[in-house]
Amino acid sequence: GRDLSQTYNAVVNYSTTFLNKNNIELMAGSEFYDIYQKGLSASGSCAPTDDFMDLQLTVSDKDRRNIDSYHSRQRILSFFTRFNYNYDEKYLFQVTLRRDGYSSLINNRFGTFPGVSVGWNMHKEPFMASLSPIINKLKLKAGYGQNGNVSGISAYGLQGSYGTSKYNSAIGYQLSGLPFPDLLWERSASYEFGFEATLLNKLDLTVGTYQRKTSDKISSFNLPATSGYTSLTTNNGSVQNRGVEAEL
Repeated sequence: GRDLSQTYNAVVNYSTTFLNKNNIELMAGSEFYDIYQKGLSASGSCAPTDDFMDLQLTVSDKDRRNIDSYHSRQRILSFFTRFNYNYDEKYLFQVTLRRDGYSSLINNRFGTFPGVSVGWNMHKEPFMASLSPIINKLKLKAGYGQNGNVSGISAYGLQGSYGTSKYNSAIGYQLSGLPFPDLLWERSASYEFGFEATLLNKLDLTVGTYQRKTSDKISSFNLPATSGYTSLTTNNGSVQNRGVEAEL
């Protein structure tokens, strides 16, 4: 067996300051990931001894020897960018964008996932100066973003699969797995609001509330036994969760 994986990355960064207090950072890049697997196997049984590791010594009767080969290839191509802006390190703004393509998908290989966030360092404002011995740091923040998931999808599972079947000593082929070429990326969209604070130069406090909704959820859909198949991988339903997180 042989597995060969390779990754290529290219990233460009740029930053500048203008009018003394306006700061900009820009990042753009791309990543390519490729994994190729192949192998060959053979086996036999009923050799007179195990002292000699040679398949030729195994019995050549029917069903006593087996040979198999396999190959698999998966690729991921990604583009991403991030833009940061802050004014005097008080007012913060960030935008991110990713576009990912996955070879195991068929008709919808590429997905685009944006994100945006804002922040306000209130402790840098003049009206907070009198509270600085108590509130050393106070940052309000909010954000929205999407990410994608295709975990659990095999290299060729969405193309359907065939298996062999024997009847009356004749071997035939039959469809053993149903194709589903229109599978979509599973998407999770998240909203978050909160604040970070440092109090009395001793306590760090973080509080946030979030809401996350996963749509086009990838799952296995059970089929009736009369169809001749057990399940089909599809986008089935959505999941939503929300909550509050606090850390002291």
